Amino acid sequence: MLESALSPVGRVAGAYVSIANAINIGALKKVGLLKEGALIFEETLGSTGENNLRTDNGKAVPCLFRIHAVGDLMGLFDPTNEDQFLTWEIGENSYVTLPGIAESAAIVRGTIKVTPFDKIHYDFDFNDHDGVAYSYKGQKDISDIHFMEGFTTANGVVQNDETGEIVLESKVFSGQKGGVGSVLSILRSCCLI
Repeated sequence: MLESALSPVGRVAGAYVSIANAINIGALKKVGLLKEGALIFEETLGSTGENNLRTDNGKAVPCLFRIHAVGDLMGLFDPTNEDQFLTWEIGENSYVTLPGIAESAAIVRGTIKVTPFDKIHYDFDFNDHDGVAYSYKGQKDISDIHFMEGFTTANGVVQNDETGEIVLESKVFSGQKGGVGSVLSILRSCCLI
């Protein structure tokens, strides 16, 4: 996908950026400033009921997504690496709370992928209290002039994977408009380990 979107000049430039990043990361590791070679992304997205509609029963409900994701530094900043470029894998300590479906249900698989100057994509799976599989697909629009609002507001849906039914249309926030997160937590999402 990314490879086909890049022009030949873009692919060459991307290769040079990749080499420069690898050299810089290698130097940071050598002098001990970069120990694990990972970039942590942590975020809490949530909102009160007025922003989330259960489409299966028509009720407005609150929801909460707690995300802890890790990205490999070498892949994160390598535009020729389509699978890892600006992508974080959601891991341990990530969960979903959605009344009537899940209470602190662990996210079992997921990714966060950034399309520069366009969108932040969220895609993850979790199971309800009966073991039924659900998925969340959402995005933040960071392309327009209202950058801060776009960066802190995600629109998405929760789908029952067994039936294909969309059970929630959501608008969740981090840092403003009733969000559970804070601007500081967004800034902390860029910490090296």
